[in-house]
Amino acid sequence: MSSAVPVASSSSVMSAPDDPDPDPVTLSPTLEELEDIPAFISNQEQKLGLHRHGICKIRLPAQWRPRRNPTESLAGDAVFHFPHKQAMGNADHGGGARLLSLEPVPAISAEDFAELAQEQERRARRPPRVSHQEAERIFWNEAHNVMAFHSGEVKAKLADPDVKAANLSRLGDGILAVIRSENPAWMESNVAARVRLGCWLAARPWRSEPADLYLACILHSGSEPTTWYCVPPGQGRRLERLVRRLFPREGKSCANFVSQETCLVPPKFLRRHEITVRFVVISFDFPFL
Repeated sequence: MSSAVPVASSSSVMSAPDDPDPDPVTLSPTLEELEDIPAFISNQEQKLGLHRHGICKIRLPAQWRPRRNPTESLAGDAVFHFPHKQAMGNADHGGGARLLSLEPVPAISAEDFAELAQEQERRARRPPRVSHQEAERIFWNEAHNVMAFHSGEVKAKLADPDVKAANLSRLGDGILAVIRSENPAWMESNVAARVRLGCWLAARPWRSEPADLYLACILHSGSEPTTWYCVPPGQGRRLERLVRRLFPREGKSCANFVSQETCLVPPKFLRRHEITVRFVVISFDFPFL
């Protein structure tokens, strides 16, 4: 189970040069540094050129305690109103690239979704424990024959209101206030802490993050880690051009085709075309994820 909330960037990432280093940066901030996340990110941009990497991993301090009652449900008794069933197309558009379609299913509670996910895992004969490499191989070999589900999203309380360090729900009081003042409706729907449930072999296609926002993703629970892939911002346009060549009909029908979350392209195929692909588990994600 993962959740995400965007964080405003203080740099122009669209003009960033290519960064060929394939290894993601890992940061270990203190609790004091995490009390002002925008300032921390800005500092890392200046010191490391972090905005050129596309993705990084942040190790939260061991003493960080987001909630006094850790067993409390993140979403309470919320119902997920927009779950969907994932279906990967059988047609290979080159290098294993496929289209992904999403079919709406009835609203569902977290408890019922867990039962649905467990049943899906049994049908897919999920192995008990797998490495990242093995999970990636299984996904690209079998996902087009497997039915997977996503819960949609609901708002969540990731930390108690009085927690100062790494409290993503309090970001709106700082740098994001500028975005809220310019477009409050957009701010309310896009800059908020949310919970999303998934299951074995569920995936989100390549997409571009809007408005140069960073996306903070926290894996809360699950028997296997969630893998996030990212292309550095300086190579984002190269990724878009390659995807449009793989899906020419879809690319012509929509100017923002890559942002529609409908195309899956294997990381190995992107690397063969000299596009850097990084992956981490618990991370801050930047545009062109």
